[in-house]
Amino acid sequence: MIHSISQIQEGILDCDGSCRDFNLISADRVAVSELVAWFYKRFQNISANGNDGLELSSESVLETIIGLSKSSYIQIVGEGPNFIIDKFQIFLCVTESGDIDVEITIFPQDIDAKNFDLDRFLGLINSWRTMANADEGYLRYENASWVHADTSRGSGVIYVSKST
Repeated sequence: MIHSISQIQEGILDCDGSCRDFNLISADRVAVSELVAWFYKRFQNISANGNDGLELSSESVLETIIGLSKSSYIQIVGEGPNFIIDKFQIFLCVTESGDIDVEITIFPQDIDAKNFDLDRFLGLINSWRTMANADEGYLRYENASWVHADTSRGSGVIYVSKST
């Protein structure tokens, strides 16, 4: 895991061709719905699809999160200028325990690097964790084999957001 402030900033802004994922797990489906609603309020051009491939309206996305089953998922993609990030993707699925696994994906090239402020960015992702009522959130380099909560050397975790 990266520890120094400069390494955290470098890990966030490193345009190496991979994305950055912010992963958290929440048992509070209403809170996850509120997190998704936050994105709908701040970004334009948002589209959402369920595992059946059908597009979901903003209202139906929030309802679908509440009733999401273990065999279902929701993918949300959006963009909008004039924010810390220009584009995002969210993937929601249900864990074996019934909690919602949230993965918010951003690409370094979609971050306003010229005006980047690390405290503001970390405040943003910490607020996402708080909104989702999750105990921890992991900002990491893209890694398909990553196991939730793995912060070992080589895991690609850049920053861990924890409730106090």
